[in-house]
Amino acid sequence: MSNLSRALGLTMAVSLTLISFLSIAEESSLARVYTLQVSYDQQPDFEKAFKDHIAWRKKAEDPWQWMAYQVIDGEGIGNYIVRSGNHKWADFSASDEFGKKSAKQWREGPAKYVARVSSHTTTTWQDTINWPEENFDPQFFQINEYRVKIGKMEQLHQAAREMHKAIMEHKWPVNYAFVQIDSGGPANQVTLVLPYLSWSAMEQPEVKLQEVLVKTYGEEKAADILGRWSDAVLEINTFMLRKRGDLVE
Repeated sequence: MSNLSRALGLTMAVSLTLISFLSIAEESSLARVYTLQVSYDQQPDFEKAFKDHIAWRKKAEDPWQWMAYQVIDGEGIGNYIVRSGNHKWADFSASDEFGKKSAKQWREGPAKYVARVSSHTTTTWQDTINWPEENFDPQFFQINEYRVKIGKMEQLHQAAREMHKAIMEHKWPVNYAFVQIDSGGPANQVTLVLPYLSWSAMEQPEVKLQEVLVKTYGEEKAADILGRWSDAVLEINTFMLRKRGDLVE
């Protein structure tokens, strides 16, 4: 578990804050995410059918590009996550049109092995993101889902901005992004995504996040930021994803 994860609420004695109901991100931060539940014994057949389906979509000039991940711990272990990101709202019209062509191929292929599917649309906040733009290919992602108390989202968002400012000023070596569900899931949920190149990259920095906050703001304000986060978080769910680039090649 990363120090940022622990500070962001997994250990509530050292907690932080997050994000608002109002989308303040650029339109290009939109993503469509599908969660697919496939029984363990059918996963080999599903993966073959899914690869064939992706190949068909590419040949048919799908306007969207997709990436696949798999849950490797937690309650949803084994589930597949399929995501297409960096979209504007206008892009969804093209996706809908292509969907009219791809639906039959999907039903006759991978869908036969899917026991359950859900989807949602998300927005990534551009004012609290620390993600390398080039030559960054993480293979693992720690996912922390935060259920936020009603009426506390803006409180969370402001604290996240303050933490982000301190992290960037001191070049604290942790990458992250905050993502909010726009539709298809809980309106009061925000997700912290922590990308890692490998298992060994998950080692915590020697300097802890709380120390970074104290250096930037002093002990009193650092404690206030942590306290506002702790006050706003209702519950937390965590799990790890492994990138499955082999499914979309």
